[in-house]
Amino acid sequence: MAASLANGGLCPLSGDQVLSPAATRCMLSVMQVAGMKDYSSTFHFKTSVPAVSSSRGALLAVVPGVLGLMAFSQETDACGNPWRAVHFCQVTPLSLIG
Repeated sequence: MAASLANGGLCPLSGDQVLSPAATRCMLSVMQVAGMKDYSSTFHFKTSVPAVSSSRGALLAVVPGVLGLMAFSQETDACGNPWRAVHFCQVTPLSLIG
């Protein structure tokens, strides 16, 4: 899913359009402003990439047109985000890749 979001809704493996470009833009916008729960604005400031996390430890980050990333860390922080995955995204310059 991360790779499809990064590719404008087009699955890079099959070549199928799994999401419309409009739905992809909307999803990335929601991820940008609310995907990381209460930490969303800080995460956006530090990384400049849309991301969404689950309380079970999954974090999906997208650099549009470049890459989709899925990271997993079972331990969560005070906001309910997987703290190791968040740390990885913040110390790796994802916004500079490409």
